[in-house]
Amino acid sequence: MKREVYIGTYNNEKNSGIFRMSLDTETGEMSGLTQISKVLNPNYMVMNKEKKLIYSVLKDGDEGGVCVSKIADAAAPFSKILSNGHLPCHVNIDKNKSFLFSANYRTGAVKVYSLDENGSLNGVSSETNHNDLGLGETHPHYIGLTPDEKYLFVVDLGLDMIILYNYSNGELGEIFQKVLFKKGCGPRHIVFDNEGKYAYLITEYSTEIVTMKYSETEGLEITDYIKALGAGFENEGDGAAIRLSKDGTRLFSSSRKPGAVSMFEIDRETKKPVLLDTVSSYGEHTRDINIDEEGKVLIAANRFSNNLITFLVSEDGKKLVKSEYEMQIKEPTCVVF
Repeated sequence: MKREVYIGTYNNEKNSGIFRMSLDTETGEMSGLTQISKVLNPNYMVMNKEKKLIYSVLKDGDEGGVCVSKIADAAAPFSKILSNGHLPCHVNIDKNKSFLFSANYRTGAVKVYSLDENGSLNGVSSETNHNDLGLGETHPHYIGLTPDEKYLFVVDLGLDMIILYNYSNGELGEIFQKVLFKKGCGPRHIVFDNEGKYAYLITEYSTEIVTMKYSETEGLEITDYIKALGAGFENEGDGAAIRLSKDGTRLFSSSRKPGAVSMFEIDRETKKPVLLDTVSSYGEHTRDINIDEEGKVLIAANRFSNNLITFLVSEDGKKLVKSEYEMQIKEPTCVVF
């Protein structure tokens, strides 16, 4: 089966932007790479459910911000909001496509943007800044809503913390919970399971997978830490991406140093991830990974070696097997199906 895949990049050259390609989910072959947007530094992006709009971060001169582009005609954003300073590092969207969220690693800013019925950015509906919390050096790295959309949560790598805010219809309320991780581990990105009762997080500095329980009344509770790299792979403190297969049975993570990808099985009873395999990413600085909806093919985006590599999940579901295919692209940083 052929699937369209979208790739975000991270550089200021003319060939920066959002790219589209075709993926054969049986063989892992990538083809037809085409630049569809000339947005500068769209290093993270998210697609709406209809797969007609792409929301991304961007850099525009001395300003950074968020924008929305039409996939069918994405030569330039049709809507954007900028502010002075560095661009955000992460964006996300709610289920009803009414609000967009951004987290800024450099400035500590957390913003909620309202969207109109066409998906355009209306303006900032609510915002806060983690520097104002007085908790230490802040680096928000991920932002999103809990599965029940009761709380907006921010993964703050600098504070070793997840902060949950009361949330309603685009408005941030008071802090509901502060989830503190091991000092210096650097929590980075997170995924929730299909039932919305468990979450899995990758740490950057300690390169670990953290399992957490979630409930509407109690928030998040850390239950387990495990290493994200298997035997033969030395942790150099650079965990990056984490993804969950659509059926919820397989968890995947990447590490930038060394360039590696790991696959885990989610135990049906304990809901904890069990490491199955760790393989080389065949590239440098594996910033992002993603798995197709059928759980057959994983794409690794290697920023510093300027390449995409595909891996096939073995028939028994226990191994990642490198395909024979590779795609050259300048500084890939985000993979979206």
